[in-house]
Amino acid sequence: MTSGKSSRRFILATLGSLGDLHPAIAMGRLLLAAGHEVVVATHVDYRERVERAGLTFLPQRPSLADVGPEEEWAAKANDPRHGAEFIMGKIIMPFIEDNYRALKDIVREGDVVIFQLLAFAAPLVAEIRGLTAISCILQPATMMSRHDPPTLDALPILRPAGRLGPWTQDLFHTAGRVVSNRFLRPYFDLRKKLGLAPGPHPLFGGQHASAGSLLLFPEVFATRQADWPERARTVGFPLLPRENAKSLELSPGLVEFLERGPPPAVFTLGSAIVWMDTKFFAAALAAVRDVGIRAVFVAGEKLRSVPEAALSDPNIHASTYEPYSELFPRAAVVAHQCGIGTTSEALRAAVPQLAVPFAHDQPDNARRVAELGCGVVERRFAGGDGRHFARALRTLTGGAFNARCAAVSAELRKDDFSKNFFAALRSFGVVDGR
Repeated sequence: MTSGKSSRRFILATLGSLGDLHPAIAMGRLLLAAGHEVVVATHVDYRERVERAGLTFLPQRPSLADVGPEEEWAAKANDPRHGAEFIMGKIIMPFIEDNYRALKDIVREGDVVIFQLLAFAAPLVAEIRGLTAISCILQPATMMSRHDPPTLDALPILRPAGRLGPWTQDLFHTAGRVVSNRFLRPYFDLRKKLGLAPGPHPLFGGQHASAGSLLLFPEVFATRQADWPERARTVGFPLLPRENAKSLELSPGLVEFLERGPPPAVFTLGSAIVWMDTKFFAAALAAVRDVGIRAVFVAGEKLRSVPEAALSDPNIHASTYEPYSELFPRAAVVAHQCGIGTTSEALRAAVPQLAVPFAHDQPDNARRVAELGCGVVERRFAGGDGRHFARALRTLTGGAFNARCAAVSAELRKDDFSKNFFAALRSFGVVDGR
């Protein structure tokens, strides 16, 4: 299959967690199948995942080795109020010039750069080289709409103030620019060093490229607002058909566990929050024992934070990693941190959700899940006793959410990401057809 009269080379730049990487791989696989060349520029730690998908890999910093022990940075990076400043100022910005040089060395005339929010170096390279740059918006929270303000722990008054009118958001956005300028200084310094005009603020306007923005969420999750850029195209969650996925198999031990009993509750903290030392799995253990249901804990490397008692419980299976696309459809309920990738897979699976947001876009995603009627939000687990989780599990497994979850899932399945993605690229003038 080809995309038209000629092929292009696409540079997909992404930094962050697996929730940031997986959309880039999904888009890259579609472009590769359509006859294009694809380079994924991301953390060196993701090389194997990128190359396994058949895509060319370009290392970007930082690596986990650059950042240091996970126990030291995970809590700071996911602090509800100051996490964004830590990520930008201490993890991303120190390496922006290194990443700029690596990208500049490999781009060539005619390339198309598709960048995600934290990949600040990529649009600079495109601007210097005169390349077409397209931005990717993974979650509605980063749209920073005046008419649909996000739910953010760092500024809890933001959304309630929106009821007074869009003018309140203008004040907050102005304040946000001033505050963020402090930890974005290396970005602005690099622009100046390269002889570039100041340009739009990278978090308030600059997250949308002039050529166009790919909004990687569906209308059912976030309705288009009057202040969204005209060239922003809603293409849906990057959920490719499960039968097209490669190397997405559940571990043999989990398959055996699933087959010997009723659907379990699944508890997971994604690929970023899981590094933190929390009482999440302790509360989960207490809750499932209270309710009397089986459970699967997807708990990351070394099964961190999983109580010893859970590892010997025959009604609980603990895994370091499992593909959500295969696991969630076999669950009775999914409890998770509400990263956008985990959320989208749970919505597709038509499974009720116990939303347990920690930081960043997660509270906003959780709110949208609840407003869709697909789950409940619960954050009270710090003591690890599980009583709040148990109450939520009884509510979610009672059948009241099943019809709505099925309806939303049906909407997502009708939304053809591949078709929407190439239609958006055609409208931006970077592919000829399909």
